[in-house]
Amino acid sequence: MMLSSSDFKQKIHLIISATITIPISFIYGFYPNAIFNISPKTLD
Repeated sequence: MMLSSSDFKQKIHLIISATITIPISFIYGFYPNAIFNISPKTLD
């Protein structure tokens, strides 16, 4: 089965997005304070 140019671009975009999103989601899920150390200094 031959892929057209637009199909190939869409598949490559999906692979790149998945390889970035999935590891970051696991890191943030298991260690939320490791990257985003968000703590307000005041409550007002």
